[in-house]
Amino acid sequence: MKMFRPEFVDEFQCIAERCSYTCCSGWDVIIDCDTYNNNKQLYEDIERDCFFDAEDGEHFIKMREKAVCPFLNEKGLCKIVMEHGEDALSHTCKIFPRMIMGSYDEVLEYSVDNGCPAVLDLLRRFQTPIKFNLDAPNDDEIVDFKYSDEKVEHLIYRNQMIDLLQIPNMPLWARLYLIYDFSTQLENFNHPEILQKYNDVQWLNDKCSQLSFVNADFGTKFMLYRMLFDLYYKYENQGYDMYIVKLKEFCNGLCADDLLPDWKEFEKIWEKESGFIENFCVNSVFVQSLDGEPQKNILILLFEVIQMRFVLFLWWLYCGKTLSDTDMLNIVCYYARAAGHGRGKIYQWLNMNRDYDIMKKGAVLVMLK
Repeated sequence: MKMFRPEFVDEFQCIAERCSYTCCSGWDVIIDCDTYNNNKQLYEDIERDCFFDAEDGEHFIKMREKAVCPFLNEKGLCKIVMEHGEDALSHTCKIFPRMIMGSYDEVLEYSVDNGCPAVLDLLRRFQTPIKFNLDAPNDDEIVDFKYSDEKVEHLIYRNQMIDLLQIPNMPLWARLYLIYDFSTQLENFNHPEILQKYNDVQWLNDKCSQLSFVNADFGTKFMLYRMLFDLYYKYENQGYDMYIVKLKEFCNGLCADDLLPDWKEFEKIWEKESGFIENFCVNSVFVQSLDGEPQKNILILLFEVIQMRFVLFLWWLYCGKTLSDTDMLNIVCYYARAAGHGRGKIYQWLNMNRDYDIMKKGAVLVMLK
């Protein structure tokens, strides 16, 4: 069995207590039955304080204040590992952020989750375009399971979206819009014809030129950004309150008419990070786009990118036009985790707010540009 994965995955290493956004917070971590029963024996009164059961009977760790795992010590290390070794961990805790996606034709697909600052740091440092490796490394934690026939059929669409994201010499906003346009057409049109069209370099360049003429004043752009931010804040705000809550209050004192020079200055920072955002999107598409709902997955990805851009801008302003690497990775991680943890909920929320036009094609294009 050979393993197919993005090349940067081979360099991933957990940074443990040095992590600024631990994977032991912000999630509902599922616990397999064996680990659940074992941990109940290791710790007294653990069931009431540290676990809860879902309606389907699955076991989860009960997060404490600020969504932090009860087994995390004051140094940011896992008590279970410190006291009983890694073998006492659940399968989820052992492998995260590694992701075993499935296999076909003796090829196992594998990556790492974007909701990890160490992964994001790798994505930022790796050059574009990301390449993919195929060989047979040793990993005792790999559990093989087969892709369904439907998922195998969708591999060609996933690969097409990755190719679109990695088109050279085309603005990132245009490539992101192209994968959105591609994903919407898959649900309504003849697939071979769509693939042929989106493989036509001249057609893609002409499409990009047409999109370049679509624009809106900064006031409209800021209104759309702000509306999306406010609506999502009301819907769900968990995790990094130190950013999101402060920025909600900060937003109340901002006026779009005064911000255009600042936005133009920030756009230079965003442009410098375009390779990072491209790699982020490529890994997201590789991991998330085989469930038969490409439009849903790309819409959620664009929600992430658009929100990250606006929140990074706000935090840059809030900090006196400075943006540390740690803050940038944490903010990106916040939205990556929100989307990774609650994809169905976010898509439902986006559909509930369609009347606001915040994620329809025209608005998406304006916010991406």
